[in-house]
Amino acid sequence: MRRRAAGGGVGASAEKLSLARSMRAEATAAEAVLWSALRGRRLAGWKFRRQHVVAGYIVDFYCPELRLVLEVDGAVHQARVAEDRRRDEALARQGTHVLRLSNAQVLERLDEALMRISLACESMSLTAVQRAVKSEATASRSRSRRRPRSCARSSRSGSQNGGPALAS
Repeated sequence: MRRRAAGGGVGASAEKLSLARSMRAEATAAEAVLWSALRGRRLAGWKFRRQHVVAGYIVDFYCPELRLVLEVDGAVHQARVAEDRRRDEALARQGTHVLRLSNAQVLERLDEALMRISLACESMSLTAVQRAVKSEATASRSRSRRRPRSCARSSRSGSQNGGPALAS
């Protein structure tokens, strides 16, 4: 059985969980500011986790309901653009969307950063609802097209024997 630890993903290695735990204790200024705005479902009721393991990567913030990752990028990320792109692509293959914010956006324009996050959450929520509705409609159409075998046989045998055919 795979274990789930607080702040860690399902099946995350003990090393990743330990590193994520230490990263939570040593947050950057921008991460601390953003976390104070996100924690406790403060942003439109969405639950976020910080320094969470997703698909083998430790992400800054994660909303499990929307599969949304928030990354707060400092100066070090300017030198790691290709690595960040590969990471984002790997997360996308897992069905996770990544939204990147700069330290400056969070520290200097927090309201704008929160609006951007909120709009992403709303958009992803609507997309999820649309997928669910479309999926249910498809399943419903599929169910309505199928007749139980007993009805299909009764209908055919009734009309072949000269008896009344069952309405379909």
